[in-house]
Amino acid sequence: MLQKILTKYWLVVNIGIAALAAWFVLSVSLKSTSLISLLWWSLILAELFVLIPAVHKRENLSDARRRTWKTLSADAFLYFGLAISLYLFVQWLNGGCTPLYDVTAGVWNYSQPDVGWLPYSIEQVDSLRMFNIMTACVVIGLCIRHAAGKRSKRALLQGLSVLSGFFALFAVWQGMAGNQSYLGFMIKPESSNMGSFFGFWLIMGIGSYADSVACRQRFTEIVYVTGILFNFVGMLFFTQLPAMLVFTLAAILLLVYTGLYLSAHVTRPFLIKFYMLTFVIIAGGLFVLFVVLPQSALTDKTGLTADISGSWQALVASKDIRSETALQIWKEHMWFGTGAEGFQHYAGSFLNDKGWSLLKVNKGLVYNDSLQFLCEFGLLGSAIFSALLFTMIVPLFYRAHIAWSKDTKGSDADRRFLLRVSPFFVTGVLAISCCFAESFVSSPYRFPALFVSFFIVMLSIPAFLPSR
Repeated sequence: MLQKILTKYWLVVNIGIAALAAWFVLSVSLKSTSLISLLWWSLILAELFVLIPAVHKRENLSDARRRTWKTLSADAFLYFGLAISLYLFVQWLNGGCTPLYDVTAGVWNYSQPDVGWLPYSIEQVDSLRMFNIMTACVVIGLCIRHAAGKRSKRALLQGLSVLSGFFALFAVWQGMAGNQSYLGFMIKPESSNMGSFFGFWLIMGIGSYADSVACRQRFTEIVYVTGILFNFVGMLFFTQLPAMLVFTLAAILLLVYTGLYLSAHVTRPFLIKFYMLTFVIIAGGLFVLFVVLPQSALTDKTGLTADISGSWQALVASKDIRSETALQIWKEHMWFGTGAEGFQHYAGSFLNDKGWSLLKVNKGLVYNDSLQFLCEFGLLGSAIFSALLFTMIVPLFYRAHIAWSKDTKGSDADRRFLLRVSPFFVTGVLAISCCFAESFVSSPYRFPALFVSFFIVMLSIPAFLPSR
């Protein structure tokens, strides 16, 4: 009986651990820790996946284990995931450089690592933290690819959109109540990029709601309130103004898309109620924010007196000096990079007083995630991570091509394609695209919860497309 329960229902455990892992990363990312608990959590999940795999019909536990090992051994994601985790593990072991003052150049530098021809890092706790996060992403990704079915992936995405909505409400409440950490993230959202996480799950929440209504699931109101409204409020308070406008526009377009998609699944009165309720809630929320609570971080950010042009010019100036500095650092550490968070340690050696003044705020961020990854992990680490991303992108494009090929007749093929495929595919691609575009002017993926969420969504949405 115990074996039957574990093998039949262990995917529920998988979903719970994956969701709680993302929640855990989110909650502790506000602190400077190594996230060692996340590593142990990932190892427990890996042990469940390998030793107690889901048993299919006409299988026993031994057959299920052999099938699991066979599929794992043929998956390139496993090998590139192990490679990038090993790379970060070596950086951690070979880390711990001490600061040295160069009298000739008049700047501070760092001692050489113990093994000069291996990847290294300046601070071991930073590289250990990155290793733990990446290992969690790889383990969760393998479980999603090989153990979670379509129904489990649907529950996982819906559960995470609801979970992030509750945290968005909690974060806004803490900030409004005067909690210094959350209030600081409201005033300077670029310091944490928490709002991008809420914007990401706002978009996914819209897809979750559309899918749950189309599938006639119960408690769709919970997904609507938490996955959409709560994440929307969190996004408004914790994003920078340009990102807020992008996510808001994406949400409006998706709400229109939701109505068009659901028109084939629900009655017209339901759609009218859906749009009227959404309009009333948004109008009421804006009234409360700008009339009842005129003095808040949101009204300061979106007020008519906000100097959008000046803010953008300051951001571009800071971004340019950060990018130039990151490239200079990378040229001196081309192959292995400087290790996790190495940019902030080496930046001072390449900047004059004027440049350093533009880097004092958020000095650990390049405002370009791709360039920062190249700077801190070098060509070798970037190549391995790019290969890992490639193994995630190929199944998505392959299945999208199959879905497109099934309906290319007629002049309205483009419209039919978007309305025929699952909302999870549409919202997943849009959420990833918005954050990817933002990563060229900010650093959204430096927020660990968003980094984990990217892996979860990217590896889940192919299941909602036809495989043949």
